[in-house]
Amino acid sequence: MKRHHKYRTRAGGLLYKLVYENSPQDPAVHLATWKYLVFVHAKIGELKVKDLSLKLQGVSGFLFHLQLCEGPQLKHQILLKANTESGKQRWITAMFPSDPLEDMEQATDDDISQVQCIKSYQAQEHDELTLEKADILHAKTITSDGWVQGIRLSDGERGWFPKAYVEEITSRSARLRNLRENIRIKCVTQKLQRD
Repeated sequence: MKRHHKYRTRAGGLLYKLVYENSPQDPAVHLATWKYLVFVHAKIGELKVKDLSLKLQGVSGFLFHLQLCEGPQLKHQILLKANTESGKQRWITAMFPSDPLEDMEQATDDDISQVQCIKSYQAQEHDELTLEKADILHAKTITSDGWVQGIRLSDGERGWFPKAYVEEITSRSARLRNLRENIRIKCVTQKLQRD
């Protein structure tokens, strides 16, 4: 019996909507060996998304509207639904990755939301961040279902992690001290690399 399963992936700067026959255990492995159809595609830079935080009548879940364009022309649009807020946010950040340099500049702004790791966490998915106790992170997004998208101040690594593994740094003076220390370490590192 053939069953069709939809799978969306990013490859080579494109977003593909794929339909498989039978369910692959690891879609990344099967991309090279399985046959699949691409129904619609667009360059990552030509995607537009609208986060539909308001619920549509009769539709449960967390919705977002994806538009695939070709230049200024709308090519295809899809209404997507995730089961959790973090699932929706993770899809959106996967399709619209932010610039790491811009993230680091934002992370050194005057006063940003920060969290500190209180117990180690081992990443389970490719978009998650492994945490060590005492890591300080810029919390970019905190979802209502207990996930945080963050950037570790020490190395700029970014990803998602459970909120239960961190605590918010509420003291403004502590947040500013963390930023000053981070800038000082980066300056010393750059100086050592030049010498």
